[in-house]
Amino acid sequence: MFHKLALPIPTIAAALCLMLVAAPSAWAFDVCGNGICATGARPPETCTSCPEDCGPCPPPPPPPAEFADLTDPSDGLAGRIVVSGVRVPFENFPHGDLGQERLVASNLSIAVDPNNSSRVYIAWADFLNGVAPYTLHVRRSDNRGVSWTSTDLLTISNATNPALAVNSVGKVAFLYQQNTPTGATLANQRWETHVRRSTDLGTTWNDLVLANTPAATPAASFLPYLGDYAYIQAIGQDFYGIFSASNVPDLANFPQGVSYQRRANFSSHQLLAADGVTAVAASIDPFFFRLHDP
Repeated sequence: MFHKLALPIPTIAAALCLMLVAAPSAWAFDVCGNGICATGARPPETCTSCPEDCGPCPPPPPPPAEFADLTDPSDGLAGRIVVSGVRVPFENFPHGDLGQERLVASNLSIAVDPNNSSRVYIAWADFLNGVAPYTLHVRRSDNRGVSWTSTDLLTISNATNPALAVNSVGKVAFLYQQNTPTGATLANQRWETHVRRSTDLGTTWNDLVLANTPAATPAASFLPYLGDYAYIQAIGQDFYGIFSASNVPDLANFPQGVSYQRRANFSSHQLLAADGVTAVAASIDPFFFRLHDP
């Protein structure tokens, strides 16, 4: 016996609508290697996931050129030429006319004004006009190195170990070591360690001598003699630095004063061993300094 089941039309429509809403989503699937690059599949095929179907990926774009923000128009290479046609010697032997020290090519130093990043100072060493003595030069750029002063702010002959720093108020400091007097025999030569500072962009400089030590004592036993560089750094308005020099304990060698962290007799100018009695030969030591600029 059969019973007839009838549904009102609105009920049927509602059921159909409900069925359509509840139907699951359908996605296409593809197998790599079938010759079809199915970019609409889930997951999509790409040149990375399936190069067999989609082909190799195009090469990535080249990275930006390094150091390309500043190039020289004369050769298109990175950086700007400050000076050309100079001789920068590297001579790895002690020089009797330079206090037993060697020559270490251009001996560069650079410093940026923390108040104005367009202002840059540079120092280097060369043979002025192609011949000795070893000479230091300081110049300035006011446009981030695009151009430089055409003449030196400072020129220091028979000197080495240039180092630059600029403090928080724009004062520039230049640390270097000069062998003097030029042309003297080694026994009569001195190594003078200078800090020069300028508040007017290098137009005028003061001069502070930190050390004036004998160039012949001790005798060189290896190279470098003093060292290949000195260092100066600005922290706030103050300057901190380090240099190396003969450690003969003589207060006359240190015009601004000195304090040794080793045993020494400044009256007899003699270094001493830890027992405070045994004599120790002079050598080259590092010296630290701080310049307080109020």
